[in-house]
Amino acid sequence: EEMWTMKVVLPSLFVATRSQINPSVELGGDPRGIKALRPMEAGEVVVQVPVKEAMNLGTTSTAAEAAVVLLREKYRKSRRRFDAYLKDLPKDIVNIYTSTAEDLKYLPTDELKILAQTRINWTQHVFRTRARPALFGGKQIEEEEFHWATAVVASRTLSIAAPNGDVVKYLIPFLDMANHDERSKHKVVLAADGNEFRLVCGEAVPSGSEIRISYGSLAMDEAAMYYGFIPDTAKERLCAVDAFGWTPDEQPPFGRPALPTNRSLSDELDRLEVRLLAARNESRPVIPTDTASQAASLFGVLANERVKALEKSVNSLKLAMEKTEL
Repeated sequence: EEMWTMKVVLPSLFVATRSQINPSVELGGDPRGIKALRPMEAGEVVVQVPVKEAMNLGTTSTAAEAAVVLLREKYRKSRRRFDAYLKDLPKDIVNIYTSTAEDLKYLPTDELKILAQTRINWTQHVFRTRARPALFGGKQIEEEEFHWATAVVASRTLSIAAPNGDVVKYLIPFLDMANHDERSKHKVVLAADGNEFRLVCGEAVPSGSEIRISYGSLAMDEAAMYYGFIPDTAKERLCAVDAFGWTPDEQPPFGRPALPTNRSLSDELDRLEVRLLAARNESRPVIPTDTASQAASLFGVLANERVKALEKSVNSLKLAMEKTEL
Protein backbone atom coordinates (compact mmCIF):
# COMPACT_ATOMS: atom_id res chain seq x y z
CA GLU A 1 0.00 0.00 0.00
CA GLU A 2 1.46 3.34 -1.03
CA MET A 3 2.11 5.91 1.69
CA TRP A 4 1.73 9.61 1.28
CA THR A 5 4.82 11.72 1.85
CA MET A 6 4.71 14.96 3.77
CA LYS A 7 6.65 17.20 6.12
CA VAL A 8 6.55 15.26 9.38
CA VAL A 9 8.64 15.95 12.45
CA LEU A 10 8.36 12.38 13.75
CA PRO A 11 9.71 10.28 10.85
CA SER A 12 10.46 7.22 12.98
CA LEU A 13 6.84 7.07 14.13
CA PHE A 14 5.57 7.59 10.58
CA VAL A 15 7.67 4.72 9.22
CA ALA A 16 6.73 2.45 12.12
CA THR A 17 3.00 2.75 11.47
CA ARG A 18 0.79 2.34 8.43
CA SER A 19 -0.81 5.72 8.98
CA GLN A 20 -1.55 7.91 5.98
CA ILE A 21 -1.14 11.66 6.19
CA ASN A 22 -2.32 14.15 3.62
CA PRO A 23 0.77 15.58 1.87
CA SER A 24 -0.71 19.04 2.21
CA VAL A 25 -0.31 19.27 5.98
CA GLU A 26 2.63 19.79 8.33
CA LEU A 27 2.41 17.74 11.50
CA GLY A 28 4.44 17.77 14.71
CA GLY A 29 6.90 20.30 16.01
CA ASP A 30 7.18 22.22 19.24
CA PRO A 31 4.58 23.10 20.23
CA ARG A 32 2.66 20.24 18.70
CA GLY A 33 0.08 20.93 16.03
CA ILE A 34 -1.24 20.20 12.53
CA LYS A 35 -1.01 22.94 9.90
CA ALA A 36 -2.44 23.15 6.37
CA LEU A 37 0.19 23.84 3.69
CA ARG A 38 -2.46 24.71 1.08
CA PRO A 39 -6.17 25.61 1.18
CA MET A 40 -8.18 22.54 2.18
CA GLU A 41 -11.84 21.82 1.62
CA ALA A 42 -14.54 20.57 3.94
CA GLY A 43 -14.61 16.79 3.87
CA GLU A 44 -10.91 16.35 3.10
CA VAL A 45 -9.17 13.70 5.19
CA VAL A 46 -6.14 15.08 7.01
CA VAL A 47 -4.85 11.95 8.74
CA GLN A 48 -5.80 8.27 8.63
CA VAL A 49 -4.59 5.96 11.40
CA PRO A 50 -5.42 2.22 11.45
CA VAL A 51 -7.23 1.23 14.64
CA LYS A 52 -4.57 -1.40 15.33
CA GLU A 53 -1.95 1.38 15.47
CA ALA A 54 -3.84 3.19 18.28
CA MET A 55 -3.45 2.23 21.91
CA ASN A 56 -6.79 1.05 23.26
CA LEU A 57 -7.14 2.15 26.89
CA GLY A 58 -10.58 0.62 27.20
CA THR A 59 -13.42 2.22 29.10
CA THR A 60 -11.33 2.94 32.21
CA SER A 61 -12.90 5.68 34.27
CA THR A 62 -9.77 7.49 35.47
CA ALA A 63 -6.46 8.59 33.98
CA ALA A 64 -4.53 6.62 36.61
CA GLU A 65 -6.24 3.35 35.64
CA ALA A 66 -5.51 4.01 31.97
CA ALA A 67 -1.88 4.76 32.85
CA VAL A 68 -1.52 1.11 33.87
CA VAL A 69 -2.43 0.12 30.30
CA LEU A 70 0.04 2.61 28.80
CA LEU A 71 2.93 1.38 30.94
CA ARG A 72 2.02 -2.25 30.33
CA GLU A 73 2.44 -1.60 26.60
CA LYS A 74 5.69 0.25 27.20
CA TYR A 75 7.34 -2.60 29.09
CA ARG A 76 5.79 -5.72 27.57
CA LYS A 77 8.42 -8.26 26.46
CA SER A 78 6.76 -9.29 23.22
CA ARG A 79 4.44 -7.81 20.57
CA ARG A 80 5.83 -4.34 21.23
CA ARG A 81 3.70 -2.38 18.77
CA PHE A 82 4.03 1.10 20.26
CA ASP A 83 7.76 1.61 20.79
CA ALA A 84 8.04 4.41 18.21
CA TYR A 85 4.96 6.18 19.55
CA LEU A 86 6.06 5.92 23.19
CA LYS A 87 9.56 7.10 22.31
CA ASP A 88 8.17 10.31 20.82
CA LEU A 89 5.83 11.21 23.68
CA PRO A 90 6.92 14.40 25.48
CA LYS A 91 8.93 13.92 28.65
CA ASP A 92 7.70 17.12 30.30
CA ILE A 93 3.94 17.52 30.69
CA VAL A 94 2.28 20.28 32.69
CA ASN A 95 -0.86 19.35 34.59
CA ILE A 96 -1.84 18.45 38.14
CA TYR A 97 -0.48 14.91 37.88
CA THR A 98 3.10 16.12 37.42
CA SER A 99 2.76 19.10 39.79
CA THR A 100 4.49 19.31 43.14
CA ALA A 101 2.78 20.19 46.41
CA GLU A 102 4.39 23.62 46.06
CA ASP A 103 2.86 24.08 42.58
CA LEU A 104 -0.63 23.25 43.85
CA LYS A 105 -0.46 26.10 46.37
CA TYR A 106 -0.93 28.52 43.47
CA LEU A 107 -4.28 27.05 42.42
CA PRO A 108 -7.19 29.37 43.20
CA THR A 109 -9.76 28.33 45.83
CA ASP A 110 -9.48 25.58 48.39
CA GLU A 111 -12.01 23.63 46.31
CA LEU A 112 -9.55 23.23 43.43
CA LYS A 113 -6.63 22.50 45.75
CA ILE A 114 -8.64 19.74 47.41
CA LEU A 115 -9.83 18.40 44.05
CA ALA A 116 -6.28 18.27 42.68
CA GLN A 117 -4.97 16.56 45.79
CA THR A 118 -7.83 14.06 45.68
CA ARG A 119 -6.98 13.13 42.08
CA ILE A 120 -3.30 12.84 42.97
CA ASN A 121 -4.10 10.70 46.01
CA TRP A 122 -6.12 8.37 43.79
CA THR A 123 -3.20 8.16 41.36
CA GLN A 124 -0.92 7.21 44.23
CA HIS A 125 -3.44 4.59 45.39
CA VAL A 126 -3.60 3.01 41.92
CA PHE A 127 0.20 3.03 41.78
CA ARG A 128 0.52 1.27 45.14
CA THR A 129 -2.18 -1.33 44.50
CA ARG A 130 -1.95 -2.07 40.77
CA ALA A 131 1.53 -1.19 39.49
CA ARG A 132 2.99 -4.63 40.07
CA PRO A 133 6.12 -5.73 38.18
CA ALA A 134 4.30 -8.76 36.75
CA LEU A 135 2.18 -6.37 34.65
CA PHE A 136 5.22 -4.61 33.20
CA GLY A 137 7.49 -7.42 32.09
CA GLY A 138 9.11 -7.61 35.52
CA LYS A 139 9.89 -3.88 35.58
CA GLN A 140 9.43 -2.08 38.90
CA ILE A 141 7.76 1.19 37.95
CA GLU A 142 8.83 4.32 39.80
CA GLU A 143 6.07 6.57 41.12
CA GLU A 144 7.39 9.52 39.10
CA GLU A 145 6.99 7.57 35.87
CA PHE A 146 3.49 6.49 36.87
CA HIS A 147 2.51 10.13 37.40
CA TRP A 148 4.00 10.97 33.98
CA ALA A 149 1.93 8.23 32.35
CA THR A 150 -1.20 9.52 34.10
CA ALA A 151 -0.44 13.02 32.84
CA VAL A 152 -0.03 11.69 29.28
CA VAL A 153 -3.39 9.95 29.41
CA ALA A 154 -5.16 12.97 30.93
CA SER A 155 -3.87 15.37 28.28
CA ARG A 156 -3.74 13.27 25.09
CA THR A 157 -6.54 10.69 25.22
CA LEU A 158 -9.29 10.81 22.62
CA SER A 159 -12.67 9.28 23.49
CA ILE A 160 -14.29 7.50 20.54
CA ALA A 161 -17.82 6.12 20.36
CA ALA A 162 -17.66 2.44 19.44
CA PRO A 163 -20.33 0.79 17.22
CA ASN A 164 -21.89 -0.85 20.30
CA GLY A 165 -22.34 2.54 21.96
CA ASP A 166 -19.44 2.28 24.41
CA VAL A 167 -17.09 5.24 24.67
CA VAL A 168 -13.56 3.88 24.40
CA LYS A 169 -10.40 5.82 25.21
CA TYR A 170 -7.48 5.74 22.78
CA LEU A 171 -4.04 7.21 22.40
CA ILE A 172 -3.88 7.74 18.64
CA PRO A 173 -0.54 8.55 16.96
CA PHE A 174 -0.55 11.84 15.03
CA LEU A 175 -4.17 12.63 15.90
CA ASP A 176 -3.20 13.36 19.51
CA MET A 177 -1.07 16.23 18.20
CA ALA A 178 -4.14 18.23 17.22
CA ASN A 179 -4.55 21.25 19.48
CA HIS A 180 -7.82 22.47 20.98
CA ASP A 181 -10.41 24.92 19.72
CA GLU A 182 -13.90 24.32 21.05
CA ARG A 183 -15.36 26.16 18.03
CA SER A 184 -13.68 23.75 15.61
CA LYS A 185 -15.83 21.84 13.15
CA HIS A 186 -13.07 19.35 12.33
CA LYS A 187 -13.75 15.85 13.67
CA VAL A 188 -11.93 12.67 14.59
CA VAL A 189 -14.17 9.83 13.43
CA LEU A 190 -14.10 6.06 13.20
CA ALA A 191 -14.44 4.90 9.60
CA ALA A 192 -17.62 3.04 8.67
CA ASP A 193 -15.71 -0.26 8.38
CA GLY A 194 -14.29 0.25 11.88
CA ASN A 195 -10.70 -0.19 10.68
CA GLU A 196 -9.27 3.31 10.94
CA PHE A 197 -9.56 6.68 12.62
CA ARG A 198 -9.75 9.77 10.46
CA LEU A 199 -9.28 13.47 11.08
CA VAL A 200 -11.71 15.12 8.66
CA CYS A 201 -11.98 18.83 7.81
CA GLY A 202 -15.39 20.08 8.90
CA GLU A 203 -14.98 23.33 6.98
CA ALA A 204 -12.57 24.99 4.57
CA VAL A 205 -9.09 25.65 5.96
CA PRO A 206 -6.94 28.51 4.61
CA SER A 207 -3.34 27.77 3.73
CA GLY A 208 -1.04 28.19 6.74
CA SER A 209 -3.86 27.74 9.26
CA GLU A 210 -3.74 25.22 12.08
CA ILE A 211 -6.22 22.35 11.99
CA ARG A 212 -7.57 21.98 15.52
CA ILE A 213 -10.19 19.77 17.12
CA SER A 214 -12.45 20.38 20.10
CA TYR A 215 -11.66 18.70 23.41
CA GLY A 216 -15.09 19.82 24.58
CA SER A 217 -16.40 23.00 26.17
CA LEU A 218 -13.55 23.25 28.66
CA ALA A 219 -13.59 25.85 31.40
CA MET A 220 -10.34 27.59 32.36
CA ASP A 221 -9.71 25.52 35.48
CA GLU A 222 -10.38 22.24 33.66
CA ALA A 223 -8.02 23.14 30.81
CA ALA A 224 -5.26 24.31 33.16
CA MET A 225 -5.47 21.38 35.57
CA TYR A 226 -5.73 18.54 33.06
CA TYR A 227 -4.33 19.87 29.76
CA GLY A 228 -1.80 22.46 30.90
CA PHE A 229 -3.10 25.56 29.11
CA ILE A 230 -5.88 28.15 29.26
CA PRO A 231 -7.88 28.61 26.03
CA ASP A 232 -8.72 32.19 25.11
CA THR A 233 -12.35 31.22 24.50
CA ALA A 234 -12.64 29.88 28.05
CA LYS A 235 -11.63 33.26 29.49
CA GLU A 236 -15.01 34.58 28.42
CA ARG A 237 -16.88 32.52 31.03
CA LEU A 238 -16.76 31.21 34.58
CA CYS A 239 -14.41 28.55 35.81
CA ALA A 240 -16.19 25.23 36.25
CA VAL A 241 -15.69 25.50 40.01
CA ASP A 242 -17.73 28.72 39.99
CA ALA A 243 -20.56 27.40 37.81
CA PHE A 244 -23.91 26.66 39.41
CA GLY A 245 -24.25 22.97 40.25
CA TRP A 246 -20.55 22.07 40.07
CA THR A 247 -19.32 19.33 42.40
CA PRO A 248 -15.84 17.80 42.84
CA ASP A 249 -17.10 14.57 41.26
CA GLU A 250 -17.74 16.24 37.90
CA GLN A 251 -15.55 15.06 35.01
CA PRO A 252 -14.38 17.67 32.50
CA PRO A 253 -15.87 19.28 30.59
CA PHE A 254 -18.56 20.30 33.08
CA GLY A 255 -20.12 22.55 30.46
CA ARG A 256 -22.50 25.40 31.15
CA PRO A 257 -25.74 23.99 32.53
CA ALA A 258 -28.74 26.30 32.45
CA LEU A 259 -29.99 27.69 35.72
CA PRO A 260 -33.06 25.91 37.13
CA THR A 261 -36.28 27.71 36.28
CA ASN A 262 -37.01 28.16 39.98
CA ARG A 263 -33.73 30.03 40.57
CA SER A 264 -33.90 33.80 40.16
CA LEU A 265 -31.25 36.05 38.66
CA SER A 266 -31.05 37.74 42.04
CA ASP A 267 -30.14 34.47 43.77
CA GLU A 268 -27.45 33.74 41.20
CA LEU A 269 -26.07 37.28 41.49
CA ASP A 270 -25.84 36.92 45.27
CA ARG A 271 -24.01 33.61 44.89
CA LEU A 272 -21.48 34.97 42.41
CA GLU A 273 -20.87 38.16 44.39
CA VAL A 274 -19.95 36.04 47.40
CA ARG A 275 -17.53 34.01 45.29
CA LEU A 276 -16.06 37.15 43.71
CA LEU A 277 -15.45 38.73 47.11
CA ALA A 278 -13.75 35.54 48.33
CA ALA A 279 -11.61 35.36 45.18
CA ARG A 280 -10.46 38.97 45.58
CA ASN A 281 -9.60 38.44 49.22
CA GLU A 282 -7.97 35.06 48.74
CA SER A 283 -4.50 34.83 50.23
CA ARG A 284 -2.11 33.38 47.65
CA PRO A 285 1.67 33.05 47.74
CA VAL A 286 3.59 35.40 45.47
CA ILE A 287 4.92 33.57 42.44
CA PRO A 288 8.70 33.98 42.12
CA THR A 289 9.09 35.19 38.54
CA ASP A 290 12.61 33.82 38.07
CA THR A 291 12.25 30.37 39.66
CA ALA A 292 8.58 29.44 39.31
CA SER A 293 7.73 26.18 37.56
CA GLN A 294 5.50 26.16 34.48
CA ALA A 295 2.68 24.72 36.57
CA ALA A 296 2.96 27.38 39.27
CA SER A 297 2.97 30.15 36.65
CA LEU A 298 -0.03 28.60 34.89
CA PHE A 299 -2.03 28.30 38.10
CA GLY A 300 -1.17 31.89 38.98
CA VAL A 301 -2.55 33.07 35.63
CA LEU A 302 -5.64 30.94 36.25
CA ALA A 303 -6.26 32.68 39.58
CA ASN A 304 -6.10 36.12 37.95
CA GLU A 305 -8.30 35.15 35.00
CA ARG A 306 -10.83 33.58 37.37
CA VAL A 307 -11.36 36.92 39.12
CA LYS A 308 -11.89 38.66 35.76
CA ALA A 309 -14.43 36.03 34.71
CA LEU A 310 -16.35 36.40 37.96
CA GLU A 311 -16.39 40.19 37.56
CA LYS A 312 -17.69 39.86 34.02
CA SER A 313 -20.43 37.42 35.06
CA VAL A 314 -21.51 39.65 37.96
CA ASN A 315 -21.72 42.68 35.68
CA SER A 316 -23.65 40.71 33.05
CA LEU A 317 -26.19 39.59 35.63
CA LYS A 318 -26.63 43.13 36.88
CA LEU A 319 -27.34 44.34 33.35
CA ALA A 320 -29.79 41.49 32.80
CA MET A 321 -31.65 42.39 36.00
CA GLU A 322 -31.80 46.05 35.01
CA LYS A 323 -33.40 45.09 31.70
CA THR A 324 -36.01 42.92 33.38
CA GLU A 325 -36.96 45.85 35.65
CA LEU A 326 -37.58 48.20 32.73
